[in-house]
Amino acid sequence: MRRNISALAVIFCLCFSVSFPLKGQNFSDPDQEYFLNQLKRHLSEGRLHGRNLPGAGNNLKSVSSINADIGNPPPWSWVRTFGGSGGITVNEMALDGSENVYILATFSDTIKISNQIFGSQGLRDVLIIKQNKFGSLVWTVQIKSLPDQNIYGKSLALGSGGKIYISGDLESQSITGGSLSRTKTGDEKIFNAALDNNGNFLWLKIGFEPKTVRLLTDSKGDIYRMTSDSLFKLSQTGNIRWAKEIGGYLNDFKILGDKIWVSGAAPEAGVTIAGVVFTPAYLSCATFLVEMDTTGNYFRREFFEMDYYDPYYLNGLIETDLLKDSSVLIIGLGTGGIQIALELAKSGVGKFKLIDPDRLEAGNVGRHHAGISFVGRKKVNVAKDLILDKNPFAQVETFPVFASEENK
Repeated sequence: MRRNISALAVIFCLCFSVSFPLKGQNFSDPDQEYFLNQLKRHLSEGRLHGRNLPGAGNNLKSVSSINADIGNPPPWSWVRTFGGSGGITVNEMALDGSENVYILATFSDTIKISNQIFGSQGLRDVLIIKQNKFGSLVWTVQIKSLPDQNIYGKSLALGSGGKIYISGDLESQSITGGSLSRTKTGDEKIFNAALDNNGNFLWLKIGFEPKTVRLLTDSKGDIYRMTSDSLFKLSQTGNIRWAKEIGGYLNDFKILGDKIWVSGAAPEAGVTIAGVVFTPAYLSCATFLVEMDTTGNYFRREFFEMDYYDPYYLNGLIETDLLKDSSVLIIGLGTGGIQIALELAKSGVGKFKLIDPDRLEAGNVGRHHAGISFVGRKKVNVAKDLILDKNPFAQVETFPVFASEENK
């Protein structure tokens, strides 16, 4: 089933890649331009991968027919719009366990949300909006800047006990949220705030630290704030617990259990992480992946050289936490067992117990996921490496024994 879905996804991406760029646009990538020209020629002849398609001729009916075969998107449950004479930019959204929607937005002039009208006190102010699962407005609160000055929302995260944490850029001499106000004493650049589940401000702080890229919380309710090159850990009251300058250009980070994964790009001049210097050897840029614990200690660093700057985002690494607490026991790590293990790892299963007494032999390689470089190793250890390569957050226990009454 997974392979069918994957194939379908490839077709779907192909359709949308073709639908727009075939109108004579210029491409900086010669390989992409060549591919699209070849594809256009095949489509105009009614051929794709050697097969005739309906609607031959110089048109895109063949692509439309593929879209029709895939089907239409499901109907919307609800749609809500914001009115008014001003402009609004949604910076980030989050969903809680009850399917309430939380929105962090930056707006100017006058905005109408449901039947409520909000006017920006400065050139740009910030709104935090809560809607229920049906799209009805629960509450909206505003953080105000001074006239002719700006503040910008950047990131929002949900914490324990229904708390909402936000962070943003400060370009106003002072800001006000609810009954709380803060005024600059120097060159403060950012603001952080916490609200309760009813939209009441718990605290509002400003600081000199670099501007926020992303905000997350862990299972204990502590807050983590990523900047362009550093990671900060904050308490639930907004105080800094530790700060770690990682270096390079940080793109994304993810927290799972007591592990933190941070991705970024190393410039051509190189980057130093935990005393280890890395300089791209052949190419102008490289992506790195760092594993840390929640006290800020490094576990490992990985570098991947690339011929162009490509942000490495961690959502694609493990997209769902739904199965992270699930446990599976797999007895036998041959062709079938390893296939099952890797599919479960890709699905986000978090805990594995593997049982197999055998070693991988040369005769296994033709059918097994592991290659010739794994020959001679215990199959449970081979499987563990392959699982962690797909899901580095997984917990894997290995038992190189027979599954028997004596070993239960």
